[in-house]
Amino acid sequence: MRVLLINPSQPENEQMQEVEKLPPLGLCYLAAILEKNNISCDIHDDYLLNWGNQRVSILAQSYDVIGITGLTATSLVAIDLAKRLHNKFLICGGAHATLFPEQMIEYFDTVVKGEGEQVIVDIVKNRIRGIIIGIKTENLDTLPMPARHKLPLEQYPLKNEFLNADRVFSMNTSRGCPYACTFCSVKTIWGRTYRSFSPERIVKEIIYLMADYKANGIYFREDNFTFDRNRVIKICQLIKDYGLNIEWVCESRVEHLDKELIKIMYEAGCRAIWFGTESGSDRVLKMLHKGVNKDRAIE
Repeated sequence: MRVLLINPSQPENEQMQEVEKLPPLGLCYLAAILEKNNISCDIHDDYLLNWGNQRVSILAQSYDVIGITGLTATSLVAIDLAKRLHNKFLICGGAHATLFPEQMIEYFDTVVKGEGEQVIVDIVKNRIRGIIIGIKTENLDTLPMPARHKLPLEQYPLKNEFLNADRVFSMNTSRGCPYACTFCSVKTIWGRTYRSFSPERIVKEIIYLMADYKANGIYFREDNFTFDRNRVIKICQLIKDYGLNIEWVCESRVEHLDKELIKIMYEAGCRAIWFGTESGSDRVLKMLHKGVNKDRAIE
């Protein structure tokens, strides 16, 4: 049995920022799980390669099971691809499928809502059909390293505007968000409970990326990297203990930082932080249920 996981291309005539063409780590985790269970699996990231659905559908003919992910922005491309591959067993997952499963089940045999790592093997082996509720991985350390070797990594823009590093790799180290921002779908996709890889597992992956892929920069691509202050301090301490020469950037809510923590992060290689400030108007922030005010953002 052969499985192909596809990240569909962006719609025609729409140009996304090249820096956002990051490796699809969600598919990499699924591929790693399938490999661990002796199921042959490949990944095609057409969001990066932009072959187009006609060429991708030809590639997919040599596989038994096709899994397609994607955002709402690429959902129509995913549907078109599914129509071209109606003779295959088709699985749909990812953000759009989680939010709109009833739409996608019209074109796919199986739609997975939420996290797929705990259900993907059974679905593939037993051809389970219908809308499947994914099972949360409570202990993220049990997940294998994402199968980045399935991607053409050298074709990604391995850089970041705030880093001197020229081989920057993205990492996701947590899932879930307890906040109630009205505009955000993270809590719907990942849940309200914050879960994280352990600092030891995170630094192990950094060491792996440095050793196997010559990484000299990391982009922690997640909303709440600094949610757990003690976790961040431990990560920074381990980076220093191992003597890792690595630059990195992360994302944070404004209330989860202070001068002491920023100093610790800087000493461990942090060079930039993206903040979800959303608005400079307290009225709008309140309407969005952001939970902070503009003075805190400015500070």
